[in-house]
Amino acid sequence: MLKKSACLILLLTLTSAAPLYPLFSQSGEGDPPEKKPAGSDYQRVVKIIILENIGPAEVEETLSGISKTWGLFPSLEYLSLSLPGAEKEILILRGYAADVTLAEEITSSLDAAHPASAALFPLPLENLRAPLMKEKLLELSREAGSGWEEKQFLIFPPGPAGSLFFRGAAPDAKKVKVLKDALDQPQYGSFTDSWVNFWRVFRRDAASHFITISTYFASALILILIHFILIKIPWLGKRYERCFTLVWTKLLDTIKGRDFAFEVIKSITEIAVESAQEYGQDEGGEPVAAGAVPGATSRRERARSIARELLVYRGINPDDPQVERVVDNVINAEILKLKNRKMQEEV
Repeated sequence: MLKKSACLILLLTLTSAAPLYPLFSQSGEGDPPEKKPAGSDYQRVVKIIILENIGPAEVEETLSGISKTWGLFPSLEYLSLSLPGAEKEILILRGYAADVTLAEEITSSLDAAHPASAALFPLPLENLRAPLMKEKLLELSREAGSGWEEKQFLIFPPGPAGSLFFRGAAPDAKKVKVLKDALDQPQYGSFTDSWVNFWRVFRRDAASHFITISTYFASALILILIHFILIKIPWLGKRYERCFTLVWTKLLDTIKGRDFAFEVIKSITEIAVESAQEYGQDEGGEPVAAGAVPGATSRRERARSIARELLVYRGINPDDPQVERVVDNVINAEILKLKNRKMQEEV
């Protein structure tokens, strides 16, 4: 009985002393595990990666192989996405921040090292035709060493009227478009290119202003029809025709430029009077009455003859009564000026 009591007291003593044991422990093995701080690399994140050249399936296969070989990316999850109508593909990564960051660096390196995929890019032209532009681009490529080949430039449909396309990578297509814009100028085209460009612009403008052109044409036809109807009316026709003739005569006189014709006749007559004066000085004057200009009569006839020749040369009828009166008046005025000038000199 005494032995059982002693054992029970010893067990209770050890049990009550157990919580105090870590306080005296020097090794620290009884310390509780530390918690990971919030926002560390073990927090799950989502990253969207836009791929330029390589596909999402190839990236996923490569990262999975790396994970199996070296035990990386244990938390990485993949989701590929293709947008309708977009040339680029999207890869979405989810996992720990450290795994996603490393996977993103590897994906970017793979995408940059992968050769760019070839695509077909249109090259719209405004002034030059497709065959001439293709020839100029290939010549420029050979001189600059760009390395573009003839098979990369396609013309469809085949022929001078076809459109030009470039088959290659997107960066090369951008360079080709810049050169195309610099060369697509009217001064670099041939006569055929200029004519084709003019006809294309004319058709485009005619199509854009078709309603306006049709309205003017229809209005002209309606006016001509009304004109012929009014002429055929018995009582109104004669008066309308008389007014019509008067208006158009005045209009045509203005268009012909009567003022300009008068200035031409006046200038020609002045030249004729000066020429006749020089002729009189060379030939010698004839004796005339006192107070008259020496050789005035002969000079007048000579000036009239010279003016006639000059008017015929200019296409003006010198036998027109109005033209004759203008010529005589100008000759008389010029001779009068000469007479006054000589009288002033004598005084």
